[in-house]
Amino acid sequence: MTALLFPVREGKIHVFHKTIVDWLTGEIADGGSVRERSEIFQVRRCDGHTAFARGFQAWLGAHSEAPAEAVEATAEARYWLKHGIVHSCRADGMAAKAAEVYARDLPLLRQRTDAGLLASVAKDYLELRQCKGVDLAPVLEMKQFVGKYTDVLQREKGAAVLQLASQQPDDSCLLKAVRQSMQRILKWCNKPQQKDACVATLAHKSSVQALAVSTTRIIGGSGNSLFVYDAETEELLEELVGTSEVKSVSLTEQADGTQLLAAGYADGTIQVWDAGRPFQLSRTAMPSLLTPFRSRSQALSSLRRRSRTRTQ
Repeated sequence: MTALLFPVREGKIHVFHKTIVDWLTGEIADGGSVRERSEIFQVRRCDGHTAFARGFQAWLGAHSEAPAEAVEATAEARYWLKHGIVHSCRADGMAAKAAEVYARDLPLLRQRTDAGLLASVAKDYLELRQCKGVDLAPVLEMKQFVGKYTDVLQREKGAAVLQLASQQPDDSCLLKAVRQSMQRILKWCNKPQQKDACVATLAHKSSVQALAVSTTRIIGGSGNSLFVYDAETEELLEELVGTSEVKSVSLTEQADGTQLLAAGYADGTIQVWDAGRPFQLSRTAMPSLLTPFRSRSQALSSLRRRSRTRTQ
């Protein structure tokens, strides 16, 4: 019976259905088929996160100076690099430690960079931001540091971490972390001491011809493609390939929370996407393409028809 409820696929234990989790934890949503929590199995989700957080701390102590090739070689290492901070945030009394590791552990950042897990840095920031009693100033500094130098870190990998961190102002948490991790460091006498206002760099192979920004999305038009980024994490959500070179982009947020994305191309085509409500969007795919238009009048007339249909 256990094997049926918790099947193992690709070396991972899965849960057969969400109702099993509801029954074990008591996290029962309104309208769910489960009426009450199991009287025998009193499972606390937090206990699981605490166990994993302790495992993460033990792994950090044993592998803080591991070479990049060793990090990439094991599934266990990649798991801790990707999920260790999240487990610590959700564990009992370990959020402050998670924030300290996130903001000051440069060897960990080097390993995550070498493993291609920079997107986890921004996602971990969102987790830490929800924790109570956490000093977010150094956490935000780390998140913005990675965002600003994303293109360099993707290109140069973890070898660039210490060099970039040493270029930060003398009072920055990052430079203090460099001094803690290195016995000897060259003092840069004439470097800028004011914080750079740039918080993210999103690099493309071709020149960026168009740009649109909303509260939840950053859209860049480069070459024949639209690149859709999460505005908070700068994570690339989707690349939408068009009919020719992108010339213009527009992103409209309507009163009901829905968003409409439109792009104009060099061949005279306008493509329109119903981006829906931001919280309903998948993080791996945009909604389906609505209609390609060959003229401005066709696009406007179609949008008017859709507007009338919605109001009816």
